[in-house]
Formats: sequence, C-alpha cells, structure tokens
Amino acid sequence: MAALNVYLFSASTGLSTVIRAWIDRAAITDALELSHDQQVLLSQTVGFPKRDSKD
Repeated sequence: MAALNVYLFSASTGLSTVIRAWIDRAAITDALELSHDQQVLLSQTVGFPKRDSKD
C-alpha cells in the first residue's frame, strides 16, 4: 500500500516513480546504519520524467 500511495502521489504531481527489483542490500544497510534486526524490503525511486529532446 505504501508503494501504491507513492505512485499515486507521483502521478498527481508530475513525477515518475519505479520500484527497483534489485538493490544492494548490504550497501544500503551500511549507508543507513541499520541494526542487525532491520532490513530494507523495498526500494522505490522518485524523480522527474525523462523529457523529449523537443522540450
């Protein structure tokens, strides 16, 4: 449900989003300084959509 809400918000504000199928869990765990009982379950990137070269 959280990912769906991000998709809906992104669409309503002109942003794009995508759920990542592969992520480097070890690197993210280190970067976020997660404890041994915490883990990343989902990675979802949000940003501006690609523009056509005409824009």
